[in-house]
Amino acid sequence: MLSLFPDEHIISQSSDQSVTLTSHRICLDSRVWGRSHHQHIMLEQITSCENYSRNPYLLLVLGGFCTAIGLPVIMGFNPALTTPILALGLLLLFFYWRSRRNMIIISSPNTKISLNVTGMNRIRVLDFMNKIEQTKYKRIMSLSGKQTTF
Repeated sequence: MLSLFPDEHIISQSSDQSVTLTSHRICLDSRVWGRSHHQHIMLEQITSCENYSRNPYLLLVLGGFCTAIGLPVIMGFNPALTTPILALGLLLLFFYWRSRRNMIIISSPNTKISLNVTGMNRIRVLDFMNKIEQTKYKRIMSLSGKQTTF
């Protein structure tokens, strides 16, 4: 449960409420399989915000190739040879599917918040990153006493 400062308000929040962007900080509060992880970074302490994506296409190509070669097992051609090839192809496709990553990494001098955004639309990812940067800018301007016009 996030306790807000007296002059703080929520800007954006994930649907499961594990990630919250407020006018003062970004917070990660997650609980998975008996583990909990809580990280908060004040906006003025953010040094970078990056989108990291990894798609091992070699596994996809090899898996597709092996699966295509192994498919004749269904039609009854040489099952002793094609069954292991089909199994290898399906295994490679599974490893491709499991090893894809798309992350937003928010860094400060002392810590990093890594948000898994695999499956999220690229436009929504960039929109969230822009929202972080705009909110950080507003926060820094308010601390320096300058007015913002967003």
